[in-house]
Amino acid sequence: MSQGTLSTQLQGVSRQVRGWRGQLRLVLAAAAVILFVWLFSLVDLWVHYGRMERSVIWGGLVVLMAIGAWSVQHARHRALNVLAVAAMLERSFPELDNHLINYLQFAADPGDDPFKQAYLAQGAPAWSGLDIKALKHRKRHQRARYALIAAAVLFVTPGLFLGKAWGMAVWRVVNPFSNAAPVTLTAIESVKPGDATVLQGSPLVLRCTVQGYEGHKVSLDVHPADQTPTTYALGRIAGSDPQTFTYRLPAVNTALRYRFRAGDAPFPRWYSVATRPPLGFVKLQATLTPPAYTGRAAQEVDLLADELVVLDGSRLELAVAANLPVDRLG
Repeated sequence: MSQGTLSTQLQGVSRQVRGWRGQLRLVLAAAAVILFVWLFSLVDLWVHYGRMERSVIWGGLVVLMAIGAWSVQHARHRALNVLAVAAMLERSFPELDNHLINYLQFAADPGDDPFKQAYLAQGAPAWSGLDIKALKHRKRHQRARYALIAAAVLFVTPGLFLGKAWGMAVWRVVNPFSNAAPVTLTAIESVKPGDATVLQGSPLVLRCTVQGYEGHKVSLDVHPADQTPTTYALGRIAGSDPQTFTYRLPAVNTALRYRFRAGDAPFPRWYSVATRPPLGFVKLQATLTPPAYTGRAAQEVDLLADELVVLDGSRLELAVAANLPVDRLG
């Protein structure tokens, strides 16, 4: 066998080995991607990611897939010279007894050494009958296939128990641009009064209607502008029919925010309550003109600060301003 023929055959072995390495990395990359989607979809069932979290997770998925694709291509196209292939054959087939790699090294630089020339004259060792598949690392490939099967089983299993909810969680992870809402066991159907403005110091009843899973807790978070937030436990859902929960604030003295939370209902919204003061006068100005016989000039008096004494027969004009719009005065 000539050196050129031997090099061609070893290059063919190199292509086979690189193909096997690419297959191995492809299977491992697929298992990693499936596990990534499975894990974050599972977490979404409880956490309910927002748009930003979904975008970050999707970015991580894209990076993972890009790394996997690069790894596969790198394994398939990374060059293996004939000496590297010969060394692999020597490790897998001890019966070659280093004859193959010695032949290649001596052929690369025979020089005038009579020993090298005599060695080369014997020709390349017979290796074409060897089972090249021994270079495949069958155990590694088998473990990679098991990993892929395990990942696939893990991925499918939640769908057998959760049905549509699992499919929606997966879709929310792989497509952060969709407006798909998570499927939940409990939902808040309505909140009253929603955003509102109330008379300062008056009571306020907060009410929500909930439908969902029996036993899920319902609570109310109230955050006054001048105090720390407080959470009130309102009870548990008693059945599958819609249920109303209420809480009465005895007096609203400052602006506040509130929200209801129920079971796994996602993204509970904060509502705002503003206050308005009771109706009152901000200006009460009197212009008093005494009778002509007194000889006194007209005078102006701030009735919010001073008392007014009026003589019989005087003329009194009032200028009034209130803190709120007024339709009529009685």
